[in-house]
Amino acid sequence: MKTFNEQIKTFPMPRLLLPFLLAVLPAALSAQTVRLKNNLLWDATLTPNATVEMELGWHTTVQAAYGFSPFSLGEGKKLRNWCLAPEVRHYLRPWFKGHFFGVALNAGQANLGGVKLPFRIWKSLADRRYEAKFAGGGLTYGYVWSLGDHWGMEASVGLGYEYVDYREYACPTCGERTRDKTKHYIGPQKAALSVVYEF
Repeated sequence: MKTFNEQIKTFPMPRLLLPFLLAVLPAALSAQTVRLKNNLLWDATLTPNATVEMELGWHTTVQAAYGFSPFSLGEGKKLRNWCLAPEVRHYLRPWFKGHFFGVALNAGQANLGGVKLPFRIWKSLADRRYEAKFAGGGLTYGYVWSLGDHWGMEASVGLGYEYVDYREYACPTCGERTRDKTKHYIGPQKAALSVVYEF
């Protein structure tokens, strides 16, 4: 059996993405409306991503977002992670524009260290490394703006619960493990500013 470190170094992107695409593609082809989105905030953290949103019925959609970052930035800096996040949404107006509320889930892994985040978020990340697995869910609120026949912008935020199982290392490059911990987090959980293309 692989160790925790081996699991996180061999990100299971192909094993997760292929079943996801096989499950989503038939539904996407039969849906009346399909949107493809890219979260610019994930891009800013060097996490390429894509979201597929499909119409289920009057005012309701289902979507799944997938982000994957394989990057090690040199000098012990790591931003490696993947996350899969499905969500069901209810729009207050038809045509899937304007305000919406959602129920979302997420799961993923991360290998982060040696990085300074803005606004002094997670200060210890600058001189330590963390390997983590996480899963959770919560409620979202957002708004969609139409920019033409096919293009739009979307902003959303979320609050919820996150279960995090992590290992802490004394420095970004050394192998000295200082702590194994499980954390139960409740609070802000999601932020998205996305470009939307509607087929």
